[in-house]
Amino acid sequence: KVLLSELSGARHNEEIMARSREKRMCGYEISLALAKKATVIIGDYYYLFSPRVQDALFTKLEWNMEDIIVIVDEGHNLPSRIAEMLSTNLTSFMVRNAIIEAKKHNYGGLIHWLQELNTILMNLSDFKSMEKEKFVAKDQFISLLSKTVKYDDFINELDVAANEVRKKQRKSYLGGISAFLESWKGDDEGFTRIMAEKTGKAGPYLCLSYICLDAALITKGIFNAIYSGVIMSGTLKPTFMYKDVLGIEKGMEQEYGSPFPAENKLSIIVPETSTKYSLRGEAMYKKIAEKCSEISTLVPGNVALFFPSYQMRDLISNYMLVQKKLFWEKPDWSKEEKEVFLAEFKATNKTGGILLGVSGGSFAEGIDYPGDLLNGVMVVGLPLARPNLHTQEIIKYYDTKFGK
Repeated sequence: KVLLSELSGARHNEEIMARSREKRMCGYEISLALAKKATVIIGDYYYLFSPRVQDALFTKLEWNMEDIIVIVDEGHNLPSRIAEMLSTNLTSFMVRNAIIEAKKHNYGGLIHWLQELNTILMNLSDFKSMEKEKFVAKDQFISLLSKTVKYDDFINELDVAANEVRKKQRKSYLGGISAFLESWKGDDEGFTRIMAEKTGKAGPYLCLSYICLDAALITKGIFNAIYSGVIMSGTLKPTFMYKDVLGIEKGMEQEYGSPFPAENKLSIIVPETSTKYSLRGEAMYKKIAEKCSEISTLVPGNVALFFPSYQMRDLISNYMLVQKKLFWEKPDWSKEEKEVFLAEFKATNKTGGILLGVSGGSFAEGIDYPGDLLNGVMVVGLPLARPNLHTQEIIKYYDTKFGK
């Protein structure tokens, strides 16, 4: 009670965790106790839109959906984030690590089945196209695995082993495979199933995915149940599209102009350059780098460049010739690493720095650069999704669902 009293009012989660550790108490439980008395709670999308997380949280807080008001910031991200949340993957990397885990914790009985699972992934990777991806039917994968072990028996055995492993370490690859196999039994409506070869930090790997195409499977029920809600973003156009995609049946659409004086903003398009696939090459990369270097030099202080991908960022940036310090955003950074990077970039505002990031990355949205901490932004090319099987399936699904 003393700690709860000391932590009353608006508190950052880091502070709650630090104070809880001092008192040898669980920061999560302390946060829940504080949340029960709170009027406003700020959290990730997962707390409301992940069925498992939402159920656990609402049960502990004794909340009812119809009693809450929901405000969603950066709402343009909501459909893709929820679709990603409802999707699951099985990779050759996961299977290899699960075999190592089974050996380490003496679950030898699982090793043969896991090796067969790895063989199935290999056999499914007979790609006929240069894109190295293909559709896999639900029953096709279940049938292949069932030749070695009963599908549900395998899930149960993995679960038992994973529960024991988690008593000794935080994460279990055996549990990850079990979760995927359980998800794979799900509906086909609103989902697609794709086998692909992808490239990671350690090289190429195989990935079997059960991918959600329709965020409304979750959001429709939630927005119908809550007391009221607001979805807002600086890039929520066309608003009717988000209303449709999220399954919002009752809702008003409102658009507001920019609060900043028009004369404070200079917008320039550079038509001599293009990231169109057929025009890519060393000559174009050099031309784009030349324009980026020229503009970065003309704009005083800090400048940010956002590219369609890390690969294109690296290809183009290598040709840039500038005096300013370069700051390279990296994927998979921890929260702490992002904060250090941002602080170092902001600190160069007098001499001038150049942030080299990607559109849709950690520093392209949701970050405040007040005052003269950022004086110019260059967006290199259009950050459109690759026209792969996943993208094609989303287009086909929405064409069918909305007729447009």
